[in-house]
Amino acid sequence: MNAVDYAVWWAGILLEVILLVRIYRAKVRYPAFRFYLYFVLLQSFVRLFVYHYNENLYDYVYWTTEFVGVVVGCGIVYEIYRRGLSLFP
Repeated sequence: MNAVDYAVWWAGILLEVILLVRIYRAKVRYPAFRFYLYFVLLQSFVRLFVYHYNENLYDYVYWTTEFVGVVVGCGIVYEIYRRGLSLFP
């Protein structure tokens, strides 16, 4: 992996942090969404660390975190339905 790849990876992490700071300042009240964004940030750090120090383990970590991300993403959809359709029981 070259320097450009790492720069793109770190730029993505920086954008995730900026998004989380803006959500915190705006006091967004969607806990599942905030949890998902924290998970994505943590996932990015874990993947970067594993890729940098043990490339052989990266595939396993990638697919494991991807599966957990899908499960957490389903929680986001549930929250949207719960809040968006709360007026229509």
